Amino acid sequence: MDLSDDLLRHSVDQVLDPVWPRERRRAVRRLRCAALIRIVGGFLGLWSLGFASHLLVGGPYPWIFFGVIALLASTAVFITQSDWSHLRRN
Repeated sequence: MDLSDDLLRHSVDQVLDPVWPRERRRAVRRLRCAALIRIVGGFLGLWSLGFASHLLVGGPYPWIFFGVIALLASTAVFITQSDWSHLRRN
């Protein structure tokens, strides 16, 4: 790496260092909100599916099944959202 690249990297670091913590907090907040929206949407979707099928068929449904599936889906959301490598400073 030549001198101009080092100077450019140093200049960029000087400008962006004060802003980096706020940007990281904003990105984490955005990721958490997106995960929460996905979880709530999944819960509402499963509840709507169970309620609609209960109305159509009229039989008893094991509501615990929908809760377990919603819990598994919520876990999957958190696993897929756990890649925050782009928020770490190298």
